[in-house]
Amino acid sequence: MPGIFRKCPVCGEDAILKNIEPDFQKGVFRRVFECRNGHEFDEESSFDEEKKWVRDVFQELAGELLRRREQLG
Repeated sequence: MPGIFRKCPVCGEDAILKNIEPDFQKGVFRRVFECRNGHEFDEESSFDEEKKWVRDVFQELAGELLRRREQLG
């Protein structure tokens, strides 16, 4: 489930991560996404899943930066 993009379940448009909110009573993080048409939807994940997700996203970003750096020479 890595990445900051999802497809909106309402209209099918691309959606981007808008916010991450902890819910300590449930022991989860809630990721809030918003699509181009303004629909908001969320996903919940455990603290351990969120930690892995953050690591995966940063690895993806670091890889992209390295690729761009190599292209520039």
